[in-house]
Amino acid sequence: MKKHQSNPPISDARLLTSSEPAGPTTPQYTQKAISSLITPYLTLKPVKRTSKKSAHPHRLSSSASSIRSTASSVLSRKRKYYYEHPKLSTLPSEILDEIFQNLDQGTLLALTKVSRRMFDEAAHTLYASPSFASTYRFAQFVSVVSQNRFLARMVRKLDLSNLGSCVDPDVPLAGWREWKFRSSQLFAVRRDDRGRKKSGQRKCKPALLTANTHPLPSPLLKQYSTSRDVPVGGIIHVLRACSYLHELNLSNVQLAPDYSVRWAKTSIYKPVAFTGLLFVSDVPKSFTWKEDDTKPLHASVDLVEAILSLKCLERLKIKGGLWVSRDAARRIVEKSEKLAKVDFRECGMYKDNCWAVEGQRDKIKELIEEELQAELRKRQSAASP
Repeated sequence: MKKHQSNPPISDARLLTSSEPAGPTTPQYTQKAISSLITPYLTLKPVKRTSKKSAHPHRLSSSASSIRSTASSVLSRKRKYYYEHPKLSTLPSEILDEIFQNLDQGTLLALTKVSRRMFDEAAHTLYASPSFASTYRFAQFVSVVSQNRFLARMVRKLDLSNLGSCVDPDVPLAGWREWKFRSSQLFAVRRDDRGRKKSGQRKCKPALLTANTHPLPSPLLKQYSTSRDVPVGGIIHVLRACSYLHELNLSNVQLAPDYSVRWAKTSIYKPVAFTGLLFVSDVPKSFTWKEDDTKPLHASVDLVEAILSLKCLERLKIKGGLWVSRDAARRIVEKSEKLAKVDFRECGMYKDNCWAVEGQRDKIKELIEEELQAELRKRQSAASP
């Protein structure tokens, strides 16, 4: 009996049917099925159909249909597991930055409370250029950035020229003094007792207090309720902590007198800021300081030193700063390396100062030098007989 010979592969069959003789120079190629391009649930062999005698010969057999249904269910589960719908938490940081640039400060503050990633993403936009409705909010900001290096490094622009501009200046508001005595029961004012039923009153709906309701001023600090002044120590705290500030605006800011506290290891009050600074505006204590415990702060000296510590400062505006003298302006324009633009309009105790203008740093520096040279020549001419 003749043994049944298996069919030759596709490559051998082509060689047998070709009329050209097979030479040594002719390369031989073989065709192989690439299994990596075929989905796992499809087999390389054709699926067997049902018998011709069946009533529905076009249908697949029960085994093939079960395989297909199993494969489709597995794929649907994979799609559901691996292909998630886009969410705010899964978007790239670049897209989130573009979105957060168009949001207001209240929305950004709410986003920081959603999750850890939202806090990290929204905090960069929130702290890059903060704005404050009152000195109370500014005092809160000072406490945060002076105790958190991570948030302090995010601040790029500080504008105090519009401090409290969104509120009527005659409206009494809690200020930085209420924040200073926030832990004292004597000065604290609670707003959660609104809407409670008192004896002899009818039942009424409790008053709705939103989360952004501003604190009320303390009755003991009523004389400061309409004041919009800022302590010198609070500004120094921010300037010393936020070392990456690029723009600073202190135009028309009312400065409140402040003192630095001389503390020791045995002192009751110690600094909590990472800069190691402690001022009277930080400590909930008043009228009981000894003369040796404190040292007065001078804006023309201490505040200028804090401004000079900003190595990345590019723009400075101090319009209407009566504490800015010519010597202070000269130190700022000479020692600030990256400072490009300065605004000294209406500065100083005298009007029509030639250096009290707005312009480039080199221009103001030349004006100050010209004024000094003019004064020197005037003195020499007066001394000569």
